[in-house]
Amino acid sequence: ARAHPGAGPARLGIVAPNTKRLALARRAAEKGRAWQGRSDVWLRPTPLLGGPADRLAFVFPGLEGEFTPPRTDDIAAHFGLPAPQDTRAETGVGARAGSRVEDIGRHGLDVVGVGRLLDRALRAMGVVPDAVAGHSVGEWTAMAAAGIYSPGQVDGFMAEFDPGALAVPGLAFAAIGTSAAQVEAVLADAWAGSGIVLSHDNAPRQSMVCGPDSAVEDLVRSFRAQGVICQVLPFRSGFHTPMLEPYLAPIQEAADRFRLHPPAVPVWSGTT
Repeated sequence: ARAHPGAGPARLGIVAPNTKRLALARRAAEKGRAWQGRSDVWLRPTPLLGGPADRLAFVFPGLEGEFTPPRTDDIAAHFGLPAPQDTRAETGVGARAGSRVEDIGRHGLDVVGVGRLLDRALRAMGVVPDAVAGHSVGEWTAMAAAGIYSPGQVDGFMAEFDPGALAVPGLAFAAIGTSAAQVEAVLADAWAGSGIVLSHDNAPRQSMVCGPDSAVEDLVRSFRAQGVICQVLPFRSGFHTPMLEPYLAPIQEAADRFRLHPPAVPVWSGTT
């Protein structure tokens, strides 16, 4: 209800606090300068919302290669919220192990479930966004957080959805350190008929492709021979490509029956 009398206008985060890190945080705070994460300490000498024009956005993640399902049961218990559905038990994976990236359906359910839990926990603390956005599957989380989909319908879909329905075999993604236009030109010429498609236009000098494993590896070698930085990524999803379309029927059916509501806050879309 009120701030601690010694509270100041700063933000501090410490991973696994110990004597050394606490001492480092105190020194950084005394100097009033930002500390950017070295030794797992982060300090900003300014409040999150420091002025009347400041706005807050929640940005929900997509599918990341390094994703390990966070331990969120304590958060759910503290706020009296339902814990995200544990899809790991269905695969026999240990409770502390991460989702396999190629197990795309379960990975997606985990990411959406954790995002919705953190959204609810922040709101319970009075931290309410002025806008929401998301990358890839995170855009679905953002739409749910904004109220476009009712919580009950989302809960029902996640409980009924068979994550194995999104098993897309034999595909690989690669990040290419050049423009989407250049990649499209190459695919239309020397790599026509290879089954590779442009999947992401990330930045003026980074795009992504998706296609059959061996073809993508050959394309990466070809670009590297021209001095272009490339990397095959640990994803097997086919997301954002025509190759996913044959597997989307359960999601399409759910989207068709969901009732849409006006969003409580603006939703910024990756398509615009």
